[in-house]
Amino acid sequence: METIHVGIGFATGRPNFKALLETYVRNWVSHGHADRVHLHLIIAYDLTYYGADKRSFVELEPEITKSLASVTFLGNDDVPAVVDRLSKQSGMSVERGLEFFGHGYAGKRNLILYHAVKQELDYLLFLDDE
Repeated sequence: METIHVGIGFATGRPNFKALLETYVRNWVSHGHADRVHLHLIIAYDLTYYGADKRSFVELEPEITKSLASVTFLGNDDVPAVVDRLSKQSGMSVERGLEFFGHGYAGKRNLILYHAVKQELDYLLFLDDE
C-alpha cells in the first residue's frame, strides 16, 4: 500500500483555527486514514490580524501533533528568507518575491503552496477557519 502525503494549509490570522484542525485530525485518525495518508500541516499566520502573539498559533495539542507527519509554521518574519532563497535560485527579483509572498491572505496561500512544493507533497488541501 502506497503512502500518500497530503498537506493541510491554513492561511490565518485567527488563533481559533486550532479547533477546526483538531476536529479534522481526530476525524481523519478515527476513520483509519492515518495509516495510508500522512498529513503535513502548514500554517501561515498573521499576527497583525487579531493582534495575537506567536504562541497563539504555534502551540498545538500534543495529541494532534503526534498524528501529523510534519508541522510547519510560517510568519511574516519568514518571508524575507524565502524571497532571498528564491531570488538566488531563480533570479526572481526581491520586489516580485515580496509581492508574491507579502502580506495578506493571497501571500500566505502562496507561502503555503511554496512549502508544499518544496516538501514534495502529493496533494495540498487549504482549510479555512471561518
